[in-house]
Amino acid sequence: LQRVLKHDGTKQLFFGECKADPTIKNSQIEKIQKQLKGQQAKDDQYRKVNIGHYQPLNYKPVSPSYYLKTAFSNAIMTALYARDEDYERQKQAQGLKET
Repeated sequence: LQRVLKHDGTKQLFFGECKADPTIKNSQIEKIQKQLKGQQAKDDQYRKVNIGHYQPLNYKPVSPSYYLKTAFSNAIMTALYARDEDYERQKQAQGLKET
């Protein structure tokens, strides 16, 4: 759980899964999110004071289903793009052989 809450992206997914769980009250989730946001604000303020060029990254809330759709879409696009690159390399190699 500590590893999950250490990173903002996994934290968002964890809260999304918690919201989908009917045994966990939304008030509990909101209370924890509020505490974590307060801690994040303190950390950001500390960094801003001690690191002149620091800019906090604020992640938008992401649901697990949105993440899954995005990850799946990105995986498909990567596979298709890789196949296209392989085709282009083969075509280029064939052109070099002919010359």
